Amino acid sequence: MDFETSDSDIRNVEKITQLVRKADYAKALRLTQELKRKHRTKAIYQIREAVLIGDQEADDPKLMAKNKKTAAKILAKFIKHADKFDEDTRSLLMNEYFWFSEKPRDQYGLGQRLVETGNLKGFYSQGVGAAFYAYLMMKKGQVSQSQKWASIAEKAGLLVCLQSGF
Repeated sequence: MDFETSDSDIRNVEKITQLVRKADYAKALRLTQELKRKHRTKAIYQIREAVLIGDQEADDPKLMAKNKKTAAKILAKFIKHADKFDEDTRSLLMNEYFWFSEKPRDQYGLGQRLVETGNLKGFYSQGVGAAFYAYLMMKKGQVSQSQKWASIAEKAGLLVCLQSGF
């Protein structure tokens, strides 16, 4: 397995990202799968494909849950090799793995570690992890914990907006 990310890979990932930003998920997935076929040993394309599969919207909640489980299973193969990736790929891998595996506290902790090292993208992981944890606490009837984590998510969300120029 090839864990390196070349300049060409970075350009290809940027093309995928632009398609996602335009909400053209089907085209992004097709491009990712084409790149994965061309570069069979490149982990970056397998990771990107897993993320696109997991993020697919579906009218059927069971299908959405299945897609998330599939994504988590694919990403789990790479977690033990996380230290072999560049920082951007590693943080994407871990953030998405925690999201699809429904491990919001781990996702929040990842965000904390990223911010501590100066990577402000960690505010996103903090916000998403805290928001999902707030939701889980509310489902369990733990209102005060839910409110605490919702407040944490809100602060992280504001920092994401400030960091990204909104």
